[in-house]
Amino acid sequence: KATLRYHGLPDHFESDPADAEHYAELLTGKPGQGTAVFGCTIAAQPFAVVPKIHWVRRKGNQTQKANSGRFYARQYGRRSVLQIRGVEKSDFDAKFVCIASSSAVESTIVESRPARLISTTDPIKKQTLFTEKPLNVSVAEGDYAEFGCAFSGSVRNFAWHRQIGDSPALVASMTNGRSSLVSTHNFAVQSARFGDAGRYTCSAESDLTKRRLSASAILTVVAKPFFEITPSQAITAITGLKVLLECRPKGQGLTTTWLKNGEPVVFDGRRVTLTVNGNLSLYPVDKDDGGMYQCYIENEFGEGLQSTTHLVVEYPAFVTVPARSSIAALEDDNITLPCSADGNPSESIEYRWERNGDVIGVQTTGNLSVMTAATTDSGEYRCIPSNRHGSASFSVIVL
Repeated sequence: KATLRYHGLPDHFESDPADAEHYAELLTGKPGQGTAVFGCTIAAQPFAVVPKIHWVRRKGNQTQKANSGRFYARQYGRRSVLQIRGVEKSDFDAKFVCIASSSAVESTIVESRPARLISTTDPIKKQTLFTEKPLNVSVAEGDYAEFGCAFSGSVRNFAWHRQIGDSPALVASMTNGRSSLVSTHNFAVQSARFGDAGRYTCSAESDLTKRRLSASAILTVVAKPFFEITPSQAITAITGLKVLLECRPKGQGLTTTWLKNGEPVVFDGRRVTLTVNGNLSLYPVDKDDGGMYQCYIENEFGEGLQSTTHLVVEYPAFVTVPARSSIAALEDDNITLPCSADGNPSESIEYRWERNGDVIGVQTTGNLSVMTAATTDSGEYRCIPSNRHGSASFSVIVL
């Protein structure tokens, strides 16, 4: 098995970051109050490595990477989230941009639409509220998973729980030391396992109103893609019959793509079809179907596998050089009667020559030579090329 990768980038973001509201009066006292959150998702592209996504803060003609200090960015597959922890007045004059770049072609980047932090005077924004609730997360087995959780004001008695049956349990004891808080309130699981899947809840009590806040999200751990069977390295098919190129991918959220000699296979829903389990069906087989086929499976995280099968198509012999319907020759002339055929396997083609219905020779080359022609050599000559799958014929009259 080999991995097929295209190192280009999609040309747009599936989801650009949206402007975020923040209660400006929180900033009139101690600077750095509350948390603001932006998110973006790069578009999907078959065979592409998931690009690296980072954030920048632009103010006037100055650009700085938003990846340290008050700025905390994290990426899940094609999605990235930026937390601004401790919003400052200067943030309202800045623009925040999501940028995807290719590790293979560093000069290639795709930028999102810029997003801004918008000042609001809505009194409800002054209350302690979620500025980021945990979102459902799907990760591949062994990958890193993280839930976000942020509040607009000061909180106490903060905790993460995971639902076990009817009772919540503190997550600190649920992942055997692989879980941790990675920022003020975010929760992460290192090397996620199937047993880590479930519902996780972020909760805290507002210092201002004493109200308990909680929000939940589900962690899904997806198995890495694999082939249920080992695909054949080579298959021989016969024209007119049916052949099935097996792939049989297994995994969650998979897409299956078939290539022939590096180009996508066109499924017409009739002769060339994709079965429900990912196999490629050809019926009836055509002699031009021969070639190198690749079955490529990929999950939502950009993890893929490729299997390769060489399809050899065998077909009956057929005439490729038709002869003239008649040849005039003089006595004592040397005559060559041409006969050429194609077929697969080609090395097994035999040429049987008949004159007036009687077999005069069987040979591995097509042309028949008549040396020093006599009147007794005139008549109807027939060439019959054949292999194990069938035969063809044509006739010529020698005068």
